[in-house]
This record gives sequence, structure tokens and C-alpha cells, in this order.
Amino acid sequence: MRFRIVALDVDGTLTNSKGEITERTRRAVQRAAERGALVVVVTGRRFCSAKPIVEALGVDLMIAAHNGALLKKLDGEFITGVFLEPEYARLAVGMLKRIGAEPIVYRGTGDYAEIFVEPPRNEWLADYIERNREHARIVPSLEETISWEALEVLAVVRADESEEIVRSLREGLEGKAKVLKQIPQGDDRAFIEVAHRECAKDYPLRYLCGKLKIRREEVVAFGDNYNDREMLEFAGLGVVMGNAHDELKEEGRFLIAPSNDEDGVAQVLERLMEEGRI
Repeated sequence: MRFRIVALDVDGTLTNSKGEITERTRRAVQRAAERGALVVVVTGRRFCSAKPIVEALGVDLMIAAHNGALLKKLDGEFITGVFLEPEYARLAVGMLKRIGAEPIVYRGTGDYAEIFVEPPRNEWLADYIERNREHARIVPSLEETISWEALEVLAVVRADESEEIVRSLREGLEGKAKVLKQIPQGDDRAFIEVAHRECAKDYPLRYLCGKLKIRREEVVAFGDNYNDREMLEFAGLGVVMGNAHDELKEEGRFLIAPSNDEDGVAQVLERLMEEGRI
């Protein structure tokens, strides 16, 4: 079985612990593309945040941003997306505010999504808004502002409280929206995302497989975090990085690669190419 799609998470997978793509990894991805594989970067980042990182790969690829909610070509051309209905965005915002979180709501399909927040109370959010002030809007009330479909509702919470928050959101939303969690390695924060009920990192891969008549068995996917699970499960070969959360590595159904600081992506791609599987 030859793999026709190579799906790559960014942080903790494609990049090392310094946030860099090594020369070995860059070359391995280039060789896979030269052999005909479609490279799809699937990330929780915004498009504008992911693009300058993956441009270093030097290949014609696609970026699925916001955990798969928005699929675009590297040049910014919109391909497809799934968007959270306003009533569920407002519901998620209200639930997050009641537990003391400060929700961030993203809108739009451009290279720079619009950012909506209420007046920030914590230093991290204030700094985030300052760094993105050209695209950020501070509003008195998110619930009164949201009358449109959103890319996602995001909240940054304490990692040790995240599981209970995820459970509460899922119960309150009753399946009408997807709740995703990501905990960066070595971080005491968790990023909680509420998105359209079909949104997850497998969504853009399902779309591309249907459009290009590619079987899921012909997809190899690499990831390291909780929000990569759906993508890893969808792929014919799911590859978990050696630096991934233990919960993913212990499931027993994914190939475990060396860590991102050991060029784990490159090592697996090189082996697959040697075996003629890419």
C-alpha cells in the first residue's frame, strides 16, 4: 500500500522543541512530495501563524488550520471549511465565562482570521490581543456580538482543570458542537476549542480523500497531542511521536516514532520511502 497523503501536525511533531523544522525533516518531506504524496499540514494554529513555519518546507502543500475547521492552499486559496453556528458559539461563550474563562472567538476565511474578545482581565490575553491588534476587536459582550458563524471559540485554562471543563462543555452542548483539547508539552495550560460538530483534524482528510478518490488506507498521519486523535484514527497509518502524551502512546494502535527532537517525522518518512510505500 502506497501512501498518497502525508498529514502533519506542526507543534511537537513537524517542529522540534525549539520550534524549528530541521534540515533532515525538511528534506524528507520534500522527497515525499517529489514522489507524488500530497502534503497536508493539519494544525490547531491559525492559517497566518502556520504559514510562515511550513513555507520553510519548500513544497506545494495545503494547510488545515483551526484544528481542521479551515482548509486552504499555501497561497491562501480557500478550499473548504466547517463553521460553528452562532447559537452554539454564544452557548459555548456563556458556559466558559461562567467558569471564569475568557473566551476568544475567531471568524473568517482570510489569511488573518478576525479575533473577538471582551476586555481582557489576564496578562496573557492582553498580550495576545496587543500582538494581534490589527485583527482583534474588543467588544462589551461576545454573546450580543455573535450573529455570524465562527471558526471556533477558544479558551486557555489550567491543564489540571481541563478534563472537567471539557466534560462540562460536552454535556452542555449535547453533541451540537465539537469540544477539543490540546496541552502543549511541558505547559501547565490547556487550550480548549469549541467548533462545528464535524470539526476535527480528520475532517480535511476525509474531504480530500472524497474529492481526490483516495482511500483512507492511503493516508499516513503524524501527531503528538490529544487534538490529533481523530486524524490518527482516520489514517491508514497513524504515527505518534515519541514525545507525545503517554495516553496516546499507550493505546497500542499507532506506530510510535522517535521524538520531534530526534527527527521522528523524517525517520518514519525515510523508512516508508525505502520500502516503496511513498
